[in-house]
Formats: sequence, C-alpha cells, structure tokens
Amino acid sequence: MNKELLKSSEAQFDYIYQLCLENVCPVTAPLTLISQIQRSGGSMLSQLFDGHPEVHAHPHELKIGYPKKYIWPDIDLNDTPDRWFEILFEDIVARHFRFGYKKMEKYRETFRFIFLLPLQREIFLKHLETDQPKILREKD
Repeated sequence: MNKELLKSSEAQFDYIYQLCLENVCPVTAPLTLISQIQRSGGSMLSQLFDGHPEVHAHPHELKIGYPKKYIWPDIDLNDTPDRWFEILFEDIVARHFRFGYKKMEKYRETFRFIFLLPLQREIFLKHLETDQPKILREKD
C-alpha cells in the first residue's frame, strides 16, 4: 500500500471519528429491560424490537455483569466515568468486532460488526460531561 493512500485512509478515519463525536444524538427515552427465562421466546422478541425503526434495541443478550456476567454491577457515583465505562463495558463487543457476529456457533453466516470501541468510550465520556447522573435509581 503506498504512503499517500495510507495517509488518506488515516485522514478519512479521523474525519469519520470526529464526525461521529460531533453528531451524537442522545437517547432520552426511558430504558425498558425485558428479561426472560431460557427457551421462552425472549430472543425472538429482542429481534422484533431490533427491527423497529423507533426502538433502540440491544443487539444481543445484555452482558454487563461485573466482575462476572451474571452479577449485576454496583455503580459508585463517586468513581470516575472511566471506571463506570470499565464496569459497564461488554467484552463480547470486542469479540464481535474482531470476528463478526453470528447468532450461534452452529450457524455459518457471520455478520460484520463495525463498532469502534474507542469511539464508544468517547461517546460515553462526552455524554457524561454534559449530563452526569446525580443519584442512583432506588433499588426495589
């Protein structure tokens, strides 16, 4: 690859990165968490929501447990936003970015998952600069 093309690619990447940061559209709708037991149709329901243009649906099972995926994380508002990101970050995203996404190992079709991890972190931190939470929601 020639150096001019490489420089051009880096400049394009920087431009896209900045464009994404400048045009973040916050989601202010309430969060709804739908849980399920195994084999109950929850994955199908998730796919139906994902196909709706007015819904921001998580693309797969939510795995934000910390330190293990099955432990709901406690967030300390006295910690830094960097720490919050570390606790809430889903490791599976890095795997999807590297290898693509497929429903299950038994399926052959793999979909590209182009999601820039540093960009996700920057968007998270940028949002918190302007709208940092003041209190935790009460636990039931």
